[in-house]
Amino acid sequence: MNLTLKEISNKVSSPLIGGDMQVTSVVTDSRQASDGALFCAIKGERVDGADFAPSLDKKYNCAFLCQNRLDVNNPQIIVPNVVEAIGKIASLHLSKIPAKHIAVTGSVGKTTTKNYIASALSGQMNVHFSKGNNNNELGMPLTALETKPSDHAVILEMGMRGFNQISYLCEIAKPDIAVITNIGICHIELLGSKQNILKAKSEIIEGLDKNGTAILNADDGLLNTLHPDKKTIRFGIYNEEAGVRATDICGTSFNLHLFDKIYPVSLSMAGEHNIYNALCAIAVAYTLGCDIEKAISGVEDFSGDGKRQAIYTHNGVTLIDDTYNASPDSMRASMKVLATLDGNKTLVLADMLELGEYSQKAHAELWQTVKEIKADTVICIGEQMKHLYDACECKKYHCLTNKQALEILLKITKKGDNILFKGSNGMKLCELVNDFKGEYK
Repeated sequence: MNLTLKEISNKVSSPLIGGDMQVTSVVTDSRQASDGALFCAIKGERVDGADFAPSLDKKYNCAFLCQNRLDVNNPQIIVPNVVEAIGKIASLHLSKIPAKHIAVTGSVGKTTTKNYIASALSGQMNVHFSKGNNNNELGMPLTALETKPSDHAVILEMGMRGFNQISYLCEIAKPDIAVITNIGICHIELLGSKQNILKAKSEIIEGLDKNGTAILNADDGLLNTLHPDKKTIRFGIYNEEAGVRATDICGTSFNLHLFDKIYPVSLSMAGEHNIYNALCAIAVAYTLGCDIEKAISGVEDFSGDGKRQAIYTHNGVTLIDDTYNASPDSMRASMKVLATLDGNKTLVLADMLELGEYSQKAHAELWQTVKEIKADTVICIGEQMKHLYDACECKKYHCLTNKQALEILLKITKKGDNILFKGSNGMKLCELVNDFKGEYK
């Protein structure tokens, strides 16, 4: 990091109290503080960062960014809103680094898409990207602040729970490339309609640099209604007009059509959704002028981050642990992965949250995919999954707790079975997976 306190003070339009110093890092966790750090004292629901300032003041030659004046000897900058000030500092930091800025949003799959893009690029350039899903008004700037002068590209994931949030993140990131993976119904409870979700996600295109490129899913009907005044590349499987397209799909292998050239691709991860992720990553690599064959090697080597759709065998049973989160689109995608496996197929599905008035319809409609993949058994967990249970015409169970589901699983599971676990984070299916592995012998 190459910022001084005076530069930061000017950027956030607040006076510097104390002497100037070189800032080597910006941190919000006192455990990450060190000499040269700017510790940002954020007041949370349970912890006030300002409470840690006195001990850090004695231990380190550091500085403080705070909302109220602190009783410390080291320099401090007092601002009206610490989180917003961090965003301004991140913008200043990025402006000093010549890396290309890649912004990724979408209703489903943006974290995995971001990781695919990183894999496509990392074989030929230094790439910085957020770990996990640090995609909100605090997490994204903190990711940006970790970008090094030697990085050639920074990939920033942008989450959204309402209007103007992505616009705010774009003001910080100033993206050269903007990716929208798809438009689903995540957060529809807050925005009311898919058209509103499209409008909110489209803020990422409005935030593009004037010479920037938009990369959009050509198979998404709503995204096809967008006609940006920026350079646009579309990727897909079914839309023949897509410039980046997959054909002749056989399992995880397919032919990549990159405008007028064709390349064979074989991914490490199953599922049509991962083909979309790979196509998007190749489109980004193409936009940056990368060697395409090296980019293909990068996406072929990607095998996930261990939290999404982990597939492994436990005591003769194949488990698909996709408990990180859930939406109607990701539910269907995971079920289609289960369909590729031989043997008895059991679905353990928990409530999809934050769907508002669309919840009943969204849960009930999953039956069409259950029927399509010819699942043998469905275990529905939660109040909303009762709507799927009512719609199902196969062997089915309904539970209100994970404990009840575990008892059923232990009774019906036999070696050679395949089980998909999928639900929203709040349903804590990860605990059910761990309990099942601990008790199934």
